[in-house]
Amino acid sequence: MEKLAIVILLFVFSFMSYGQTNRSKQNSTSKDGVTDSIVWTLLIKPHIVYSSETVSDSAAAYYKKGTENFYSEDYKGAIEDYSKAIEFNPNYMAAYTNRGISKGESGDYKGAIVDYDKVISLDPDDAFVYCYRGAAKSRLGEMEGAVADFDKALTIDPAHTLAYLNRGTIKYVTGDYEGALSDYSKAIEIRPNAIFYLVRAAVKHEMGDYKGEIADYRQSFIYGTPNAALYDRLGRALYEQKQYEEALKVYDEGISAYPKDHDLYYSLEQACNQLSDKDKTANTVADTITFKIKSSLYLMATPGFEFIVSDGSRTEEIIGKGFAAGDSIKYEFSTDEERTVTIIGAVGNLLFASATNNLSYRNYLRKQGRKKTLVVFAEDVLQLDISKNKSLRHVLCRECRLSELDVTRNHGLEELDCSENQLKSLDVSRNKNLQVLFCTKNKLINIDVSHNLLLEELVCFDNDNLSLDVSANKNLEFLSCGGLLKEIDLTNNTELKELICRCKLTKLDLSKNKKLKKLRIDGNNLSAKELNFIFKALPTVDYYKDHTEIDFSDNPGTSDCDRSILEEKGWLSPDSNM
Repeated sequence: MEKLAIVILLFVFSFMSYGQTNRSKQNSTSKDGVTDSIVWTLLIKPHIVYSSETVSDSAAAYYKKGTENFYSEDYKGAIEDYSKAIEFNPNYMAAYTNRGISKGESGDYKGAIVDYDKVISLDPDDAFVYCYRGAAKSRLGEMEGAVADFDKALTIDPAHTLAYLNRGTIKYVTGDYEGALSDYSKAIEIRPNAIFYLVRAAVKHEMGDYKGEIADYRQSFIYGTPNAALYDRLGRALYEQKQYEEALKVYDEGISAYPKDHDLYYSLEQACNQLSDKDKTANTVADTITFKIKSSLYLMATPGFEFIVSDGSRTEEIIGKGFAAGDSIKYEFSTDEERTVTIIGAVGNLLFASATNNLSYRNYLRKQGRKKTLVVFAEDVLQLDISKNKSLRHVLCRECRLSELDVTRNHGLEELDCSENQLKSLDVSRNKNLQVLFCTKNKLINIDVSHNLLLEELVCFDNDNLSLDVSANKNLEFLSCGGLLKEIDLTNNTELKELICRCKLTKLDLSKNKKLKKLRIDGNNLSAKELNFIFKALPTVDYYKDHTEIDFSDNPGTSDCDRSILEEKGWLSPDSNM
């Protein structure tokens, strides 16, 4: 009988922890629910087995049908089909095993044990079935019997890592931490595995070996691809040992890899709150912003944020006051000439504006919390260097005079607005977490967003003959483009909700964009036939509920297209009387 590997489900992270569901209790050590969760669902939930036994065609057919029902989570149907297979072949071991697994999924652990007993009577040297039966016994609270089955599995196969893992788990939930540690260590010795290190880390925490716990979490990173929960567990272990700077680094790395995980942001905030503002500035990797400017400077920053401003002739330490009216800080230059200014500090939120004291973005900054935001709003900024500011998440540098902008080292960047500059090129290929990109009114000829798979909003109109390929951006919800584009492929952008495209399009296929609610395609080269084709592809909507908008004016076919198609689909044409 050929066995598949046991499925070790990764929501181990939800309960093999010491900070379980209540985020306000950073030091919780509860193991409530561990018996129910770990012993059955996590460590001992098996794939059903494949059979190499010679059986009748009828038995094989019912076996196959039972397997299909199992994977469709129709466990009752699976049990019936496996029972039929057993009727045709009373010693069909794979059918008994899978029926036992199906019974276990249905909560009939006693029935599962009966089936596993039958398999063991037919093949007493099957170590896997002893593990299955031990799992069922553990769910009935028969811990001694469960351990005996895992012992038997190890007698048959001394290198059976699953048996060590399961026996270690029984010992863990019954408080035998030394025994659990020994079993997990043996499993690691035989076959190092991310999950093995993870569960051993939980045991070491209970035993007070916090250094060992952290070391095992780090080993989990080496032997597997860490998910957001593992970043959170390692960060929290460091947090509990008051290694706040190390915890911050782990959370930052986790957020870079999983930018939509809210728990990581929460944990990052908790760690930040444990550091004084001075410690944040002194001990966090220093952020540096360098720019060239002529005019004087008005700055706003997160309250308490300490940073150093230097223009070559003098250096001044500044502490942010906030973003309310009157909180701006004026940094005056001695002469009105081009100079390089450097801002050094652990940047939280920072805005600097021109001598006009135009601080229109302060409300935006206030809403960002501690999300590492920089806003530059100064007409006299000639150059901006944020290459050393690797923690930035949001950068808005509108209406400057930048001819270059390097964001290739800002890997955590989620939002970039560099509109109304003089950029001829922009490389965002390394900004994997980028979700929003505004780059209007520049001199861009090409922009490659094929690497920005999380991109949700792209606004790039008023550039120099910009070519555009958004076929890789499957999460794109909002697109605004313009220029001399004659065609654009949107068939992969099934999440698209709003499209503004004032180009030179001669055709447009919207047949895959079923979530579209706003469409502006005025000023293109679309014939009446092509407009009708577009209208027919639009989703049917409720105008008053969905608040749809459409504009197709200034096209060659605007006058002769069939507006009734729109109205039948609930869209209102611009000249409709509805």
